[in-house]
Amino acid sequence: MSTDSTSPLDDGAVTGAVTGSVSDGVSVVTLARAEKANAYSAEMLDQLLAEVELADADPEIRVIVITGQGEKNFCAGADRTELAERDWQSVLTMKSESVFRRVRESECVTIAAINGAAVGGGMELAMACDLRLASETARFWLPEPNFGLLPAAGGTRLLAQLVGPLRAKELILAGRVWSAREAFAAGFLTEVVGSAELAIRTTEWAARIVKRDPSATRFAKELIDKSIEVRPDSGPDLVVQSILVARGGGRIADRSDDEA
Repeated sequence: MSTDSTSPLDDGAVTGAVTGSVSDGVSVVTLARAEKANAYSAEMLDQLLAEVELADADPEIRVIVITGQGEKNFCAGADRTELAERDWQSVLTMKSESVFRRVRESECVTIAAINGAAVGGGMELAMACDLRLASETARFWLPEPNFGLLPAAGGTRLLAQLVGPLRAKELILAGRVWSAREAFAAGFLTEVVGSAELAIRTTEWAARIVKRDPSATRFAKELIDKSIEVRPDSGPDLVVQSILVARGGGRIADRSDDEA
């Protein structure tokens, strides 16, 4: 993790990777693969996990901000080439599920600064964060059932907890696409702002959290999460997902990168 004095939401310069910067108690983690709609590879998930663990190990870091490179996409989910190569056995230990669960369990307060489309695993990554701020251009959907799959990296488990079962089924079963305003009305988002204001508002939210007592915020986060927890992990989801993959689910060859 690098430490610098640049604006906390400046895009990282490395393409196809996860970049990190620290300033004023805030770690900013950027999915830096704009040419692929910030779809994540297995290597990028490892890098994301490393950034979260570094932040948790540093008592001076109180907030982790996760965002995407560019203005069009927050994250288009998993890399489609890697998806095409996986088998039912690999799904049982799906890396995105364990990494997103680690994001959710971080001792830091996590903020998703959603700068564009959050699709599939990208929306599930946003779900794992404590607060979600989005630009007006953001869109949200879970296309996995179109390909014979589940949103098993937390979607089937967390979305209903966040917005209720009716709205969760709207996205997962019926394939509804939410605009940023619709996601806010459903209770999925903390705030919707103009694209030019997203970095400023995210920095303001982070600064507000940093000023609060670290022990109180850490315990409050843990207790709130436990109060709404129905299932502690996605084990059953992964079993069903592995069966679907074994049956041929996950045929995504015709999917564009914006529809990951």
